[in-house]
Amino acid sequence: MKWIPQEQAIITLEVYRDKRSIEVASKNGIDITGQRGRQFQIEDFDTFDRIYVMDQSNFKDIVKQARNDADIAKVQLILNESHPNKNLEVPDPYHGGYSGFDNVYNMLDEACTIIAKKLKQ
Repeated sequence: MKWIPQEQAIITLEVYRDKRSIEVASKNGIDITGQRGRQFQIEDFDTFDRIYVMDQSNFKDIVKQARNDADIAKVQLILNESHPNKNLEVPDPYHGGYSGFDNVYNMLDEACTIIAKKLKQ
């Protein structure tokens, strides 16, 4: 099985990379200095089996672009992986200093670890 993590944005503003995110990733052994996001495209429904979003706003924006029920079924809140059926949102770290970025990293790390385990099965 092949999987390709992608970072995408709904609007161009979200593609901006905050230096705190780079520092928190680096502290955790991940180099994201060369990583760049891009805007979500309708063709992504064809390319990806799953499309994870961070919050309800992004969920609604992506689902609006869906062409059918199969597309909608691919869209999931990422924290439902670590907290099934709770529909929790990843908080915006930009106003929480470095601790906000640490918190978000830990939440996403937990969810991504679960996703990776599922993909290995």
